[in-house]
Amino acid sequence: MNTIIAGQTINVIKPVAKPPVRLLICDDSIFMRMAIRTICEDHPQITIIGEAKNGAEVIEAVRTLAPDVITMDVDMPGIDGIAATETISAEYDVPIIILSALTEKRSALAQHTLDAGAVDVIWKSASLMDIDIGGIADTIVEKILLWGTRPHQEQSLPENEVVEREEHDIILIALGTGGPHAVGSCLGILPPDTPPIIVAANIPSACMEGFMRYLQRVTGQKTSEAEEGQFLQGNCIYVISSEMRLGVQKTDTGLCFNREPPQASTENWASSWRLQASIAATAEKPMVLLLSGALTDPRAVKTMSSRAVKVVVQNRLSCVDTAGGEIALTHMPSAIELTPASIQKMLGVS
Repeated sequence: MNTIIAGQTINVIKPVAKPPVRLLICDDSIFMRMAIRTICEDHPQITIIGEAKNGAEVIEAVRTLAPDVITMDVDMPGIDGIAATETISAEYDVPIIILSALTEKRSALAQHTLDAGAVDVIWKSASLMDIDIGGIADTIVEKILLWGTRPHQEQSLPENEVVEREEHDIILIALGTGGPHAVGSCLGILPPDTPPIIVAANIPSACMEGFMRYLQRVTGQKTSEAEEGQFLQGNCIYVISSEMRLGVQKTDTGLCFNREPPQASTENWASSWRLQASIAATAEKPMVLLLSGALTDPRAVKTMSSRAVKVVVQNRLSCVDTAGGEIALTHMPSAIELTPASIQKMLGVS
């Protein structure tokens, strides 16, 4: 299907139906397991593949069922959530979302579990007589879909390309569906002379804190949410959601975030492309990485092309959603497609 955007005809790729996220539930409370099942079992994008009531059972279930994501209780008899998380994280690349009660003891345990490798936390009622599961139902679904969406089939990627690290004054990383998986595949511990990095992330607000914590752990860089008027510094990552409408401007003292004009009511594209165009027009030597689920369109591509911006597209075989990368590769001859391993080399990942 073709459509006209900014006077240009582009091919809009019909999204491919994605397999449902395979969920494994672990909680010693049968009531909590039933509550999570009730929330998720009718969702078309979630399939519950199993339940476990303690750490030993969930470890064995991971080995036999291969889930995409796990919801994990913390304080359980025998092997608790901390030990189970440590074991699973050491052997498998599967996101673990902690469900923890708001008590001093369990909050501390939840933090230990996050340190052990869990990616996010959901706070639930401390009392089995007062499980406010309805109040956190949307958050549970949002986090399961965010962390569980990833390529499901084994992909035969091409041999690693020959790449070298490049010098840039700013790096923009755009991502959407499958974004956490792309972060884990394409990034890593970054060198101490890394320029400012902006991550344009199309993720639910309820998932922002967990995503930033995960991003900081993966990269070793200080990570925070971007703010209007904030100056960009090296060895820092700034996360921008699609609702924030921030751009970048150049001042006498450096680059800083500024507020972009509101989008027209008929605008169907996320603000990610506006940020791409803003950086292309402002920075001296920017680089734009379009990872899984990234959005762009010919308006941003035109600006990036005119400024000779380095644009790198994550190899489409390793992406959940390739629409943004397809547009860049179609309309920008200088855009290149690299495997996750080659992107790591280009960034100087250790």
